[in-house]
Amino acid sequence: MCYLKANLSVCIYVMKANLLSFHTKNTVTMKEIIILTLCFLSLLLMVGCESEAEKSRKLAEEQARAERTMFDRRKAEVLAEPSRFLETSDLIYYDEGFIKNYRQLVSVKITNRSAVNIRLKKVRIVWLLDNNDEIGTTQLTFTGVISPAAEMIFSLKDGNLKSTTIQGAATKARIEFTDIEVIAPSQR
Repeated sequence: MCYLKANLSVCIYVMKANLLSFHTKNTVTMKEIIILTLCFLSLLLMVGCESEAEKSRKLAEEQARAERTMFDRRKAEVLAEPSRFLETSDLIYYDEGFIKNYRQLVSVKITNRSAVNIRLKKVRIVWLLDNNDEIGTTQLTFTGVISPAAEMIFSLKDGNLKSTTIQGAATKARIEFTDIEVIAPSQR
């Protein structure tokens, strides 16, 4: 509790007593002027005095505002360039055979290099030949949220990946993140 607020009643009492003394004597001594000045200054200082609870509340509001600003900045960075923060590896394909030449991505590991939770919604897979020529694209759909600095394996078998097939002689693929969502920690 603020020290000045605790002495409020004392200051008011002293001021009243000195004003009453002035009213009855019609004179004021230098001592009384100093006391009145000090009491008046104390009252002025009390106007700006905050309780500890008020200080804590303001500090918490300021911290929440700073955290929200930081989250919004990180969110904007990730949404602007998701491939800068999401790394793919360990792509596993299913090849339906030599004659039909169907390919399907059945598993992929994705690492979240950002400082925010990311929900992958839709991803485009670009199928490539050995010389990196594109031969087509298919869509992937994911279920799950990747925590900051974590990795997650998505697969058909686990049910957190849905993918379609492409017909052609593709030998590799490149993943492009087309629809992601940045999740606030309180929404996870």
